[in-house]
Amino acid sequence: MLFRQLFDKDSSTYTYLIADPDSQEAILVDTVLEQTDRDLQLLTELGLTLRYCLETHVHADHVIGVDRLRGATGCMGIVPIHASVSCADRRIEHGELLSLGEILVEAIATPGHTDSHMAYRINGHRVLTGDALFIRGFSTIAEEKRWNPRFAGRSRQEFIEFMNNLNLPNPKKMMEAVPANELCGRMAMIA
Repeated sequence: MLFRQLFDKDSSTYTYLIADPDSQEAILVDTVLEQTDRDLQLLTELGLTLRYCLETHVHADHVIGVDRLRGATGCMGIVPIHASVSCADRRIEHGELLSLGEILVEAIATPGHTDSHMAYRINGHRVLTGDALFIRGFSTIAEEKRWNPRFAGRSRQEFIEFMNNLNLPNPKKMMEAVPANELCGRMAMIA
């Protein structure tokens, strides 16, 4: 399995490229509109065919690149079942499996950050948490349980109370990103 973590400096977000080397088919998880040229170039360089763009939730901190990537590659745009998105080719629900050659992606409902948030377990041993868990870097579940300041040493109820009282400011691009992402990143459709 090919697994790449790609970073967007402006939004401080990660996109993940996952591909089956035998079928040469790929998935991009949590795309960023401004990085679609990078992503398309990487797919070309690696000889991969993009089959799916998979989102963990409707992002408020950046505009997604699904519409542009779908137009360039013919891939399917997939969003969580309850996401307020009108342009998805497919919706994925908790427990549903998505296969790509030897790669198996399992959807795990993780509401909290948004009501429709999904995490994705890849081949049973990697979990892409989206914004359900802000990690300390590319990490492991054991490391995060031990060291992540948001929940290390906290009970479930203490974690919920802590998260509910963060009082974080809204993301800078929220007014632009949410409506665009409800249309898979189609900026021109926004009035």
